[in-house]
Amino acid sequence: MKKIVSMLLVLMLVLLWSSSAVVAQEPAGEDAASPDTETPTETPVPTEIPTETPVPTETPTETPVPTETPTETPVPTEIPTETPVPTEIPTETPVPTEIPTETPVPTEIPTETPVPTEIPTETLVPTEIPTEEITEEITPIEEVIENPEEEIVEPGETSIIEEADAALEASNADISSAAATSKALSTNFTMVNLGTVQATVSLEYRKNTGALWPVGAAYQGPFTLAANGGSKQLRQYFDTDMSSGKGSVVLSSDQPLGAISQILARNQVPSSGAYSGASTGSSQVYAPLVAKQGGSASGTVNAEIVIQNTGTSNVNVAVDFYNNSNGALAFTKTGISIPGNTSYYYDLSTEAGLPNNWFGSAVVRATSAGGAVAVVTNLFMGADLLQTYNGFAASQAATKWMNPSFFSRLTNGLSTVMTVQNLSASDWSVNSVVASCVRTQGSGPANFTLRNTTIVKRNAPYNFNPVTDMTIPGNWVGACTVTTPGAAVMIVQMRYVGAPYPEGAAFNALDANGTAKKCSVPLIAKRLSNGFATVFTVQNLSTTSAAHVTFQYKVNTAESAPGTTDVTVGPYTIPAGASLQHNHRLPGNGGSGSLVHNLPDGWVGSVVVTSSDQPIDCYAQLTYYTNKSGDTFMAHNGFTY
Repeated sequence: MKKIVSMLLVLMLVLLWSSSAVVAQEPAGEDAASPDTETPTETPVPTEIPTETPVPTETPTETPVPTETPTETPVPTEIPTETPVPTEIPTETPVPTEIPTETPVPTEIPTETPVPTEIPTETLVPTEIPTEEITEEITPIEEVIENPEEEIVEPGETSIIEEADAALEASNADISSAAATSKALSTNFTMVNLGTVQATVSLEYRKNTGALWPVGAAYQGPFTLAANGGSKQLRQYFDTDMSSGKGSVVLSSDQPLGAISQILARNQVPSSGAYSGASTGSSQVYAPLVAKQGGSASGTVNAEIVIQNTGTSNVNVAVDFYNNSNGALAFTKTGISIPGNTSYYYDLSTEAGLPNNWFGSAVVRATSAGGAVAVVTNLFMGADLLQTYNGFAASQAATKWMNPSFFSRLTNGLSTVMTVQNLSASDWSVNSVVASCVRTQGSGPANFTLRNTTIVKRNAPYNFNPVTDMTIPGNWVGACTVTTPGAAVMIVQMRYVGAPYPEGAAFNALDANGTAKKCSVPLIAKRLSNGFATVFTVQNLSTTSAAHVTFQYKVNTAESAPGTTDVTVGPYTIPAGASLQHNHRLPGNGGSGSLVHNLPDGWVGSVVVTSSDQPIDCYAQLTYYTNKSGDTFMAHNGFTY
C-alpha cells in the first residue's frame, strides 16, 4: 500500500500509497476550492506568469518577516496542514546568516510585470487584488499565488476542498490557540491518483494525543479516485461529527498517491499556508528557517514545527537549533515522544531554551531505533502573514537547486528570497555559493550571477534577498540555479513588501538533479466565483537542452462548473534551465503560444505534465485574486514520478 502522511490536520498528512501519505491537519479553515467564499470581484491579474521564468537559485538569508495574521476573512480553501508559520524572511532586521528580519519577499510569481518595490495592495492580496494591477506585467506570479483555495469550490456547491476544510476545522479548533498565532486555524486536503488505474484510498485520523479521531461518514472513506489524475478534496471544517482539535491523517492507497493540505484562518482576517503530504519519513529532517519572537518589517516572527511520526510505533524525537549568524548549536529540545501516525505541534514562541529575537535553523532527529518522521514548518509573521514549507529529509540534501520564480523588487512589492542551508562538514568560503539567474520577463539584464559575500558556517543558512540587497537588479523576473560546494537544502519565500495587505508564501526549491519526467498537482482552479485561482509552474531541470511537455488537465466533476471536461494542451517547449507558467488567475485561455491552457472559468481539477525528453519538476500557487484583507497567498511543491 502507498502511504501519505498529513502532519497537520489542523491536519498533518502522511500519504501511504500502495503505500500511504501522511498529512498533518489543523482546525478546518476555508476551502480552497469551495464556492462558499464570496465570488471574487475579479480584480484583474497582472498578466500571466512568464512561461519560461527560470527558477531563482538563491535563498533568503534573512529571517522571514511575519505578516500579521488577518483577523477577519478566512484564508483560501486549500487544505491547511496546521497553523502555518510564515516562512518568508523578514526583510528588516536580518540576522547575520539567518534570513533577514525585514519584510520577506513573496516567492510567488507576479502575474503581471514586476513592479519596482512597492506592491499594489490589491494585486498582492489574494482576495482583493485589483484586477487591473494584477493584469499588468507581474500578474502571472502574483495572481497565481493570491487566492488559490476559495476559487476551487464554487459558490453553490460544496467542493471536496470545502468538505475537507470543514472536517479539519472541527478537528483542529484548538490548533489556533498556539502562542505563535492568536487565530483559530482549520484545514482541508486534496488527494490525487498518480497511478494509471483507479485507486482506492482509506483514511485514518488521529488527534495529537495519539487517539483515533472519529469523523463523519462522508470523510471516512474508503474513496475511489479515477486513474491518471482523479482527485478529491475533504474539508474538515464542515464535518459536524469531527470534534475540534489538532492532529493528523494517514492516507493509504493501492496506487501511487499525492496530497496537499491548506491551513486557513476562516471567518476572520485571513491567514493561509499550504504544504505537500509526505510519502515517507526520515530519521533526520531539516528546517532551514525558524524563529522565536524575531523582529522583522512584517512584524514579529514565530515558527511552529509540526512533527509527524510516520511509523506505527512510538518514536522519541530531539530537535537541534542552530544560530543563523554562526551556525553554532543554540539549544537542543529533548523529551518529545510521539505515538504512531501522530503529530506533535512544537510552538517556538514559548520555548524557554531559545532567546527572543532569535533566527536560525532546526534539525529534527528521530532518536528511537528505526524511527522516522516528516516535518512541516509554519512561519507566522505579524498579525496575518503565514508561510508554510515542508522539511527536507536527510536524503534530499544536494549541491544544486533551482528556483523557477525569482522576483526582485517588482513595482507591486513582490520579491522572493532564496535561503540555502549549509549541511556539509565544513564552512563555505566567500564566493563559493553561486546563483545563476536568467531573465524570463520584464526589463533589466538578461542574466546575472550572485555569490555569497560572507563565509557560510556549517549548519548556518545564507540568503539571497533582493529586498535588502540593492546590488540585485530590481523589477526583474526570471529563474535561478544555485550551486553549493557541499550538501545543502534550500527554500524559496515569496512576499509582498509595502503592499496594503501582508501576503506571503513559501515552497521548497527544486532539486536540479531530479530525473522524473512527470509532475502533478492535486488542485487547479480557474477563476472561481469566490476569487480562488491557481498559478502552475513547470521547471525544465536540464540546463543544456529544451524540454517538450504536454499538460493534461483532469476535471474534478464534483467541484468543477457544470459541463466542464478534461483539457489537454501542448506539446510546448521550455528552454534549457527555464520554466513555463500557466496562470489561471487571468481571464481568457491563458494568452498565446505555450501560455495557453484553455481552461474555462469555474474549472476545478488536477494536472499532470509529461516531458518527452528532459527531467522536470513543478510547484503551484494558490491565490484569491479578489482578496481584500489579510494573507490568502499559498504555495506548495508538486509530485514528480
